Amino acid sequence: MKVIAKKDVEAMSQGLAQMIIPYLTTDQKMNLSLTAGSTPLRAYEIIKELLVASDSRVSETVHFFQQDNLYLSTKPLEYKRFEYINESFFKANQIEDEQITYLTEETYPKIEALIEEAGGLDFAIMGIGADGHIAANMPGTPFENQGYRVLLDDKFKAMLAESDEFKEEIDCYVSIGMKTLMKTKKIIVIASGQGKAEILAKAFNGALTPEIPASILQFHPDVTVLCDEAAARLIK
Repeated sequence: MKVIAKKDVEAMSQGLAQMIIPYLTTDQKMNLSLTAGSTPLRAYEIIKELLVASDSRVSETVHFFQQDNLYLSTKPLEYKRFEYINESFFKANQIEDEQITYLTEETYPKIEALIEEAGGLDFAIMGIGADGHIAANMPGTPFENQGYRVLLDDKFKAMLAESDEFKEEIDCYVSIGMKTLMKTKKIIVIASGQGKAEILAKAFNGALTPEIPASILQFHPDVTVLCDEAAARLIK
């Protein structure tokens, strides 16, 4: 594991953008998975700026796999989670739907096979929750999961209700499991703010436990934690 601590969120975002750009502009076949959370939003803005400034665009040889999705179980086609990254990254960079595998009721049961058929994930950006969740692998989720669907408990629904990101009712999620994500060739875990300091230390310096899903990333051969100084204060 490698830790890169930047002075602040802006510096972290600049660094993240520079890490992602080569994977986007390559002429080689590349399979990527980018987190849809709020932490990378500034990096996605910078990527757009860099691509425009260099008169470049995302290569047609690049394919994206959605990490997780949230929606109302009675309306499974009305996905919510992906709207966050859809506007800031995919639409902003004119990426066609054909270059994206969305995680849906149809695809989540076979996401492991779909990724393997595509040649495996080359690169993934993952956020980490304050409870140690990765994608929608929540505390207690078995490490053996591939693609799966779970109905949300009252605690999780209450958390979503307090978020500015989700304005409508949501009661279930689908996610790529940790077993599948661990097969990614290179992983970048991003975090910012002092509120993430303790969980980063627990996840990467503590014991392996399903109660902290990110803890299994200690055993990945090529994982980098990219964070600001506030989030890095406890990790070794």
